[in-house]
Amino acid sequence: MSASRPRHPDQLLELAPVGVHHADLTGTCTWVNDRWSAITGIPREEACGRPWVDAVGSADRDRVLAQWLETVARGLEFVCDVRVRGAHGREVEATVRSVPVHDARGAITGHVAAVTELPDRRHDRMRRLIVENLTDVVLFFDMRRELLYATPSFETLTGRRPEDAVWHVHEALGVHPDDAPRMRSLWAGLWESEGYLGAEFRIVLPDGMERWCTSAGAPVLDREGRQVGVQIRHADVTGRKHIEERVRQSEERARSIVATTSDAFVATDSDGLVMEWNRAAESLFGWEPEEAVGMPFVDLALGVDDGVRVAAAMSRYRDDGDRDDLVAGAEVRARRRDGGDFIAEMTLWPIGSGRGCSFNAFVTDITERKQRERAVEHLAFHDGLTDLPNRAHFEDRVDAELANVDAGGRATAAGLLFLDIDRFKDVNDTMGHAAGDELLRQVADRLRGGARSHDVVARLAGDEFVVLLTDLPRSGAVEVAERFAERVQAALAAPFDLGGSQFSTTASIGVAVYPEHASDARSLLKAADTSMYASKRAGAGRVSVPGTRADAA
Repeated sequence: MSASRPRHPDQLLELAPVGVHHADLTGTCTWVNDRWSAITGIPREEACGRPWVDAVGSADRDRVLAQWLETVARGLEFVCDVRVRGAHGREVEATVRSVPVHDARGAITGHVAAVTELPDRRHDRMRRLIVENLTDVVLFFDMRRELLYATPSFETLTGRRPEDAVWHVHEALGVHPDDAPRMRSLWAGLWESEGYLGAEFRIVLPDGMERWCTSAGAPVLDREGRQVGVQIRHADVTGRKHIEERVRQSEERARSIVATTSDAFVATDSDGLVMEWNRAAESLFGWEPEEAVGMPFVDLALGVDDGVRVAAAMSRYRDDGDRDDLVAGAEVRARRRDGGDFIAEMTLWPIGSGRGCSFNAFVTDITERKQRERAVEHLAFHDGLTDLPNRAHFEDRVDAELANVDAGGRATAAGLLFLDIDRFKDVNDTMGHAAGDELLRQVADRLRGGARSHDVVARLAGDEFVVLLTDLPRSGAVEVAERFAERVQAALAAPFDLGGSQFSTTASIGVAVYPEHASDARSLLKAADTSMYASKRAGAGRVSVPGTRADAA
């Protein structure tokens, strides 16, 4: 049976604040009012002859059509929230309420529907999402101090469900007994219009664990300014408190180390003025903390040259961020209050940058260490009996001196005297090794005393000594070396006192000159050694030169 055409709507439907459409049994629109067109974005002239579900958003269209067909087939009212296309392609939410139209005999001839645009609930949904995802806890209380609302994060923070908690503020949270009096006082002030900020307290979870919170509270006022309740906000700061505690413990350990370390510790501001001066610094430099604070660190602790250098490095870092010249384990010349200086090891490092930076320094007196190092180095390169340079040291000096001879075409030469003490074995055999050692020491003293300041006297082994004559004139160098050998013989001529016994001896001496007799250090030493053996074969107290034999005077 064909649907009967409904009567033209009256003026009331034209002016209705909701969209209205008439549809036939198939759902095709036969009439719409202006509000319907405004809501759906479909002009009136285009709406008639189209299914009303064309106004529904494409994502909902098939679902809504299926529900509508099922409902109208049963002759029932159809109600559904949908998203309609809306003007300018902007979908809006609406409620469609459709009822069947009957003729006089009760047969359904069509449908009339109201389309009501719903308020924009996007902001409501966003607010709900924000509230549901808040990590902070927000509580609202009425003026009777009963809890009206708690954000879902309440259970996460306290371990308690809001509906299971007692609705008094301190009992609802499970505040730590030690913090409860203080917080109860702050919370009580809220109902007297007294807000607060940044209060920290602990809560005790049902399992006994503790959490730290920071809290802020404010009265809630109505539009007329009358207080109608209280709002309290709590944030879980347990992680931050743990970090702060670790930092505090670390700082305490650092202060303890600084206070008890044997190294001087000094902290300065960006200008190098002392801010901290530990006991070791007081002991090392002689300035009490009260005197040192506010004074330039470099003036109190460093020698002039190192003070200028370190102050310049600090300034470059402060002004330009240049840390290349900041010292790390460097040796400096430090000074005490009484003017005495000493060798120190200093490590200086910056904290922060720019004008807000500061500097820390550890300073260690290494005078004894340097003395030990020099002693060890001295032993490594000197003879333990005579304190003369040993063979290793002597060979290094020969190489260096011959390099000087060769440098720049200088008309110089170097001479080498190789000495062997005559009758030394007789001393050891008849007077003992102690007397022999004493003879070697006295020979070393006489050789050292007769040499020039830039010559090198060394003991190679046993009773063998060498004297390196440096900076000789190239012309006549052999004669100069021979004359020095004669002076050595004269110096050894006086008797030696060996524990009350007098002993006289001479030396067999070989002389060689560089570059006349040798081309390098090794050949020079060999030439002098060969000449020395020539002297021994010729008899005690002789001086020999390669290619000749000269008798001692």
